[in-house]
Amino acid sequence: MKKTLVIISSFICLALIYFLFSPLDYVIYLDQYQLQQRIDKKLPLRKTSLRKFDITLNNAKVALREGNDRIRVGLDVKFDIKGSKSMQGSLGVTGGLKYSAQKGQLFLTNPLVEELSIPGLFSRRDSALRRALIKSLQYYFSLNPVYTLREDTLKHKAARLVLKNVIIEKQRVVITLST
Repeated sequence: MKKTLVIISSFICLALIYFLFSPLDYVIYLDQYQLQQRIDKKLPLRKTSLRKFDITLNNAKVALREGNDRIRVGLDVKFDIKGSKSMQGSLGVTGGLKYSAQKGQLFLTNPLVEELSIPGLFSRRDSALRRALIKSLQYYFSLNPVYTLREDTLKHKAARLVLKNVIIEKQRVVITLST
């Protein structure tokens, strides 16, 4: 009887050690709707840039493209240029994903303005507005994660260590984390 208990206890200890120290992958699937909801919660965004522009971003439209590791977000944009009239239009921005293991959060990073359509925009102002937009977007995305791992489950706590892979597949962001 004692021998059986020792064998069972040893087996349980070995299984526990294996479970705790073997690498485990944890996969998170985020669809466009989930990303859209998270971004919508933080909009509209108003920011003053270079003390010359007031920028308002609103009405995000998230798009995921198969085979691309960047998320596309379309936004309505309004510029209030000091000493001039306000201008409204739209912009398309893409961003990669960056994982903060310390916070257990995913952020959009390295925003690129791929499309900027504002009627009446002068070409000499275009580059200054693009720079102001990129700064506003970097600020917004650095403070607002698109996903946060929950702290209330052991599975999420264990998965907070290393980002292994991020791909867009079947209109979903597939995030693989490894312990």
